[in-house]
Formats: sequence, C-alpha cells, structure tokens
Amino acid sequence: MPVAQVASAPFSLSEKEAKSRWKQLNSGHRIYWPLNMTSGNQPLVPRLLNDGIVTFQFPFRIVSTFLWLALATLSGSAEGAIAFRKAVPDQEIQRTLSAGLFGDRFFTADEVKTSVRKGTVTLSGKVDTLRARDRAIHIAGSIRGVRDVLDHLQVLPTPVGNRELRDRVRSAVRLDPAAGDYGLKITAENGVVTLLGSVVSQRERELAEWIAKGVHGVRDVKNNIAVTLNRQPSDRTIARDISNQLQGNSRLHPDKIKVQVRSGEARLQGSVNSVLARSQAGMAAAWVDGVRKVDVSGVTVEPQSPAGGVPPSRSDGELEADVRESLAEDPQIDERAKKAMTVKARKGVITLSGTVANVITKQAAEEAARNVPGISGVRNKIVVRNLDRVADHVIRSNFKTILELTGPDIADDIALSMERGHAILNGKVSSPFEKWLAWDAAARTKGIRSIDNRIRVDRSALALTDLEIARNVRRLIRADSSLPTATPGQKGSPQIEVSVHNGVASLTGKVTTWPQHLTATQNAFLGGAARVENRIQVESASSPFPAGTGAFFYSGYPAALDPYSRVPTG
Repeated sequence: MPVAQVASAPFSLSEKEAKSRWKQLNSGHRIYWPLNMTSGNQPLVPRLLNDGIVTFQFPFRIVSTFLWLALATLSGSAEGAIAFRKAVPDQEIQRTLSAGLFGDRFFTADEVKTSVRKGTVTLSGKVDTLRARDRAIHIAGSIRGVRDVLDHLQVLPTPVGNRELRDRVRSAVRLDPAAGDYGLKITAENGVVTLLGSVVSQRERELAEWIAKGVHGVRDVKNNIAVTLNRQPSDRTIARDISNQLQGNSRLHPDKIKVQVRSGEARLQGSVNSVLARSQAGMAAAWVDGVRKVDVSGVTVEPQSPAGGVPPSRSDGELEADVRESLAEDPQIDERAKKAMTVKARKGVITLSGTVANVITKQAAEEAARNVPGISGVRNKIVVRNLDRVADHVIRSNFKTILELTGPDIADDIALSMERGHAILNGKVSSPFEKWLAWDAAARTKGIRSIDNRIRVDRSALALTDLEIARNVRRLIRADSSLPTATPGQKGSPQIEVSVHNGVASLTGKVTTWPQHLTATQNAFLGGAARVENRIQVESASSPFPAGTGAFFYSGYPAALDPYSRVPTG
C-alpha cells in the first residue's frame, strides 16, 4: 500500500492525549476524527506505532483535512501517517549547542555559558566582537527545537580611546572593496560606534554595519545611515519583492508566510521551523527597497515544520534574469564589477565571466548565483585583475591592517608573500576559523588576484578524535533546522552521511538546495573538522556534479554564518 508521510505537518496532540488515544485504539476502540471527507466521518484503523508515529488505514479518498491534520490526497486503500512528535528534549538541544559552539574551539565553555529551558536557549558570558556574539546567536537559533534565544552576552571592552576606535572603524570601511566608496561619517564613544551618511540600498546599510561589528573594541553599533531612493515603490511592488526574497531562502517555506505592506511598513505572518528562520525572514523583508519597518511578531516558531523544499523548475532565461537581479542587489559587488560581468545559463548551469578587482567580489558573485533557487551549478570564469595597479608593498600593508582589525590575535602569526599578484599565506593557527579569517582579509585586499592558503591548523589544539568529530557533525546536521529531517520512523538523517579520517570530514547524500549544501559544510567545521570534502548531491541539480562545478573541497573554514561572510572553495 502507498504511504503518505506527514511529518511535515504533525497533528497537534499532547503526549498524554496521544498515549490515551493510542490505548483506546490498541484495546479495540474506534475513534472518529474530525475529517472533512467525501463520504462523511469514517473510522481510522491503527496499524503501527513506531518512534512516535501512528499509522492508520484509510479505506476512502480524502479530499481535504481538518485543522492541523495535513495528509496527501490518497485514493483506494492507502495508509496515512500521523506524527505525535515530542518536543526536542532540552538535554538534546544542550548537547547540540555545545557541539556547535565549542567543537571548533571558536568559543570555549569558559567564555560562553549556555542553558536551555523548555526550548529557550540563554547565552551569557563574554566574547571578543559583535560578530562573535551574532555567530553564537546564529548557531543557537538554527538548532531544531529551539523556540527562542535570550542574548546576555557581553562584548569585551578594548582599552583604546574614542579616537583610536573611530580610526579603526574608518580604516576597516575604507579598505573594504565595496564600502570604501560610501563616504560615511563615523564617531565612537565608550566602545559605541555611530555610522552616519547615506547609501542607495538597505543592503549597503547593513554591509557597513557588518564591517564595523568585526572591529575589535566595538561594543555596539548605532546605524544611523539613511537609505536614499530615487522613488518610493508602491506597497504592492514592495510586497512582491519581499515574496521573491522569501522564495530564495532555503530555510523558509514561502507559502507558509503571508506578506502585508501598508505605507512601506511590512508585516509578516505565518510559521517557520527555527528562530534563525524567523530572523532571516525579517532580514529578507528589511533588505527590500522601500521598506520602512518590518514586523515579524506574527511569525511563530514551530520546530516540527519542514525545511525548504525542492525549488521549482525554471527556464534558462528565467535563471539568467534571476542571477542578474541577485548580482545587482549584492552590495559586495561594486558597480564597476556589475557592469563587467556576464551571465549565461545552459541546462540550469550558470556561467559567470568578466573581470573584477579582488577575490571577495569574485566569490560574492558565485555565491549570489548559487543562492538562486533552481540552478544546477555555477561555473565561475570571472578573472581577478589588479585594476588599480596597487603595488605589492601596499598590498602587504593593507592586508596586515585588515587582519589587525578583525583578527589581532593571529596578525603576528601570519605571513603574506606576493608573486605576480598571487598571494601566499603561511603560518600556524589554532582553529580552521582563524585560517579562514586570514583568507578573508586577503580576499578583501585590493590587488590580490588569487590566494594560496598554506596556513597550518594545529590539530593538537582541537583535541578531538575522528570519532568525536563525526559524532559532533552528525548531531549538528541532524539538528539543523534548514536541512532535511530523518524519514519518519527512522533515526538519524539518512539524507547526509558523514565519515571522518585524520580530521577530514567527508559528506555524501542529498539536499534540495545549494545553500543547504553549504550549511552541511559549515556544520562539519563547527563539529571540529580540519578540512571538508563535500560530495552531497543537490536535488535541484540536473546531475550530481555538473561539469565545471565538481565536488567541493574546503581547506578553510566556511564562516558564512551571517549575510556577508564569503566561503573559500577549492
């Protein structure tokens, strides 16, 4: 008999109620459920109870359902599965949280304290930067079963004066390939940085704030940057654009979120499966031009809701248009680069070409394309040139400055050498994230055409065995709200298999989108892997590994735990 799995929409019953009804069923009683059917109310005959899944036989055709009971349309003799799912235990959330926060040694248990009560995570302790605080919140919010995150983290003050802190942030903004042209006014007082000026989009405004958050010594950022539009879009246009943004997020089911816009103020209503997804829904709306305010109070967190589904099929022409729009909206890609890029689609595979001035812009373009729903893969043929003819000694100086601002603890341990525009990084660090941090500083340095990251990660500092890493990674992947859940009645996450050898994590299996593909890699590094080989197949792809895309080998930490961190591949 065909089986309809309905774990994506479980019937809402308490554990006590479920046990009571099962006891009645098991003793021979028949219970009439409030279904709207073609032939009136019919009895449901129990067939199986396994891991909280009760299976009933339906000798009829169901047309629609009542309240939360969402069954696929069935015909003839079929079975439907109704999930009586328990809330994720606090202890399980705590174990997953510890694996995500402490597996890669980015945080230590002495720095960040955690507690979980009835699905609410409380974070306390002290961190180095605002980005580190955001990272901890992101990790906690992505865990399946978490209903809320209380942030009690404090950012450690740095003993620098207001003028020095202001100059640090000025330097960080000035040296950024995109934000350097914003012409912002920056002030600092007692660790609080204020940003003033005007930009042309909300994303540019957020990028400037993200840069400031990464500077050591900044305890808070007041973003008073104004967004200047040539013309205020209509409410209908804004609502359409918000819906399009929601469509492109792998953590969301757009059909579960309703969008209302009145006088530029957006209100979202519906449900998502994690705290992080709710935050991302709000951010997606806030990034739309013309939005003055976003209200997500009507979006509830329902941990049993599914992750995003398989993207709809799109023609090559539609994909090209979607990628061009994604590139145009990305603030990391400057106007000169946008004009120089070309986009071609063939059988769902996107080919990017053109010339840009730095590595981070090339990487940003690839990510912007890969995040478009429905693509099969990306061939990145963009060439990086030293368009501004920056001298090698200036490149080395700028790299050192950026790294001192964002990673002062490793700045003296990293050496950069230049060979005809190609940067070679050498040194030794204590975590994959620190290795990525050096890559990111080089990628944002104008004049560098490519990066050979030879920095070594001290495996002894991680102090995890292959078995411990594998256990951490499996736990994180299983608990990540954006990744496919296990098939009802089975344990684990059969969609993704994990093996670890000598600190290298190998991932295989299936996901539905490229962002999910990246998320699995992030979880592998969070779990303590030194390197990652990702051979996961994307179901929206026309083939497992389209020509020019191949398997993904990550030798540096993919720190895309916020909108503007870019991921080095290869």
